Amino acid sequence: MLFRSATSVSTVIGELTGPVRIVQARAHRDGVVIGVVGQTGAGKTTLVRKLSGLGEDVLPSNRFSATTATLVRVFHEPGAGPGRAVLKLHTWESFRAAVLVPLHRLAEIAEVPLTLDEFRHFEYGDAAAEPGAVGYHRRLRLAQASLPSYQDLLKGGAREVTLERLGPFVAYPEGDLRTEYRPYHGVRSVDVFCEFPEAGTARLGLIDLPGTGEGRPGAHELILTDLRKHADALLIVTRPEMTPFTDWDTLQLADAAAAGVRRSDFVHQLINRDHHAPNDHFSNVLAQARADGERLGIDVRECDIKASTRTEIAEIVMSPLLRGFAGRLAYMDRDAAAQVLSDLAAVAAKVPPLADEFVQ
Repeated sequence: MLFRSATSVSTVIGELTGPVRIVQARAHRDGVVIGVVGQTGAGKTTLVRKLSGLGEDVLPSNRFSATTATLVRVFHEPGAGPGRAVLKLHTWESFRAAVLVPLHRLAEIAEVPLTLDEFRHFEYGDAAAEPGAVGYHRRLRLAQASLPSYQDLLKGGAREVTLERLGPFVAYPEGDLRTEYRPYHGVRSVDVFCEFPEAGTARLGLIDLPGTGEGRPGAHELILTDLRKHADALLIVTRPEMTPFTDWDTLQLADAAAAGVRRSDFVHQLINRDHHAPNDHFSNVLAQARADGERLGIDVRECDIKASTRTEIAEIVMSPLLRGFAGRLAYMDRDAAAQVLSDLAAVAAKVPPLADEFVQ
């Protein structure tokens, strides 16, 4: 019993190491980072392109299917010239843990290859036991067939590439889904450094997160981890025709990622209006979104991401966020620190009784 209690306290202390480091990072930041999240096709990547000035050849997007395969962080770097990208690469071990293990679980395959050579020759077959696992079998076969395109990347570390070469490392291939050139499998995340046209001297970063509806293996955990580490705020992008309009799964993700910061400071919503939505329908959706936002403590903005100019989007989206940071960032840091201190106090309260048990 004593051993179990000690182990439990040790585990909790270990789990709090991450939040403590996150608070330390917040206190020493030299800029602000905004995570952009939402369902596949909502317009996240288009928004990031508009704000950063990057082209579709660098950050591809498609309204009707998932395109973002890798987490991308885009940072404003004055004087960056043509820009650059730094690929954070998988090792075989991290690729196996982050990609193969969850895919095998979802595909209902008990055995997971232990080595790269085992994966190369693993027999996946053509059918799954359950209909829900078929898609994951297909993903595994695609990852296996495309192995020659990324096996040399599975060495860890970082690699810098020019922006014109970035596309295949961050996006699913367009058109033929059977293509065997899929180097994104070897990439954990990408950092892009370029000069934002409307950012001036502000220290600003954007995180383009894979769509919450893509069903990627471990996507929820990966998004949550990155938001906690890097994001000062979260912008949820939605379209009027998406049902349900209020993305409750994403809102739950946002609350978990806030790590003690108030929802009203951390979470923001942007409705991507486009010509596909009739005026009456859009008006009803906007009214409902604002009612939900008032009840939930979320500010709601709207614009047509595709049709709006970069300057218009900067004024509608970024200017209010940056003004909010100017007045609230110190309070947000305080709230995050208070959450960690509260958790530490709860752990500390368990230690004296445990010490008494050891003495007895």
